[in-house]
Amino acid sequence: MLLSCPRRPVWRADGKELYYATLDDKLVAVPVRAGARFEVGLPQTLFGARPRFQIGVRGLAQYDVTPDGQRFVLNRMLPEESAGPMTVVVNWAAGLRQ
Repeated sequence: MLLSCPRRPVWRADGKELYYATLDDKLVAVPVRAGARFEVGLPQTLFGARPRFQIGVRGLAQYDVTPDGQRFVLNRMLPEESAGPMTVVVNWAAGLRQ
């Protein structure tokens, strides 16, 4: 079973870790070290991501990581019951000047 097969890899800004989603929708981090030899550490599952992989735009990232590797932004599928009302603020720039 290939549950750890990497999909949608993303590098941490300093190049010390590579993140990827697995076939069972978990986000994994792998430490790497480049030098005379390229070394790869053991993959560590971070959390279940349930990323939304098919959003209709090819090449659009499904998740991203902050430069320090401490926080993630995910494009996720949410259950229908979690959808709440949407608030649209118009002319918000004028409100900042007040």
